[in-house]
Amino acid sequence: MVLNARPATPRATADSDWTALRREMFMRGRSFEAVVERKWGVCLSPVASGPCWRPCRSDGFSVPRGPQKRNTPHGVSMAYRWRIDGPSMPPPRPIPYTGHAVTESPRLHTNRQTVSLSFETSLIQSCMRLEAPDELVLDYTRAMMGFLLFEPAPVSVLMIGLGGGSMLKYLHRHLPGADLTTVEINPGVIELRDDFHIPPDSERLRIICADGAAFMAGPPRTYDLILVDGFDGNGLPEVLCSRRFYQHCRASLAPRGMLVANVQADTTQTLEITRRLSHAFRACVITVESDEGGNEIAFAGAHAVFQDALAQFDARWATLPAPHQDTLAACSSRIQRALMKMPRPHPR
Repeated sequence: MVLNARPATPRATADSDWTALRREMFMRGRSFEAVVERKWGVCLSPVASGPCWRPCRSDGFSVPRGPQKRNTPHGVSMAYRWRIDGPSMPPPRPIPYTGHAVTESPRLHTNRQTVSLSFETSLIQSCMRLEAPDELVLDYTRAMMGFLLFEPAPVSVLMIGLGGGSMLKYLHRHLPGADLTTVEINPGVIELRDDFHIPPDSERLRIICADGAAFMAGPPRTYDLILVDGFDGNGLPEVLCSRRFYQHCRASLAPRGMLVANVQADTTQTLEITRRLSHAFRACVITVESDEGGNEIAFAGAHAVFQDALAQFDARWATLPAPHQDTLAACSSRIQRALMKMPRPHPR
């Protein structure tokens, strides 16, 4: 059932109103149905034949910000997991609020060749060539595809941070067997998905408006691959590089799963982040500089995964499809050297 009712002017609602509503739901555990019924006069109660509202057919996760067709609404940032195939709807489980607020509006820059995204600084967060929308333009996104040398065909992929959707589009095109979930905290970024030619939500692709750190505290499943690229205009938010966050990431990985994180290079934060990753993954971490410098890409997972990748490196490279080889041409040798230098894992 599709909800036709919606707030008349969601953008006109004062930020303080949304903040108060958000805090009420997160901190007091209020039912989303009750709040929506009070705020908008829309009843979301379950009926005998099943739930009235099915926000996501594939995994049951959604972050309602008012009844809208896409996951680009405006309102309260909150996610629920519920059953979608049974006669009843279990009580919603709120994702805890981490305190990381969205304060920046994305800016779109276009010319005859490219479309790019930035926030309130001059730093480019994402870039797309109009002639090749699925191509990875920025060097660090190509380096993050290094996971293909460890697991060339992940089945379940989670991305924290959408940006212009470069990696999401690349994976959607070149890994047709992968189930793709992207979590983005900024609804304004999600609203630009059409400008960046991001495919619509489907059975194997979904974009969720939610706090990535809170999502990782209770994800709906384990993942073969987690990609973390959650930068804002001020850099990498603390909640997306804390020791607790990395512990949650490790707990959310399949036994041979891998975490790939984009970390800004040559900052006072870089060394501390590496230490946190090493602690969470018992030293099973390697870092590789992106093609043009400026970004450090961390790969973390089980020690056996790194051992197998090193032992079979040449064979795996030879079997990679041509598009992946082109993407990893500049950074593959750095990944191999990092594997050779990898220290022994800490004992349990």
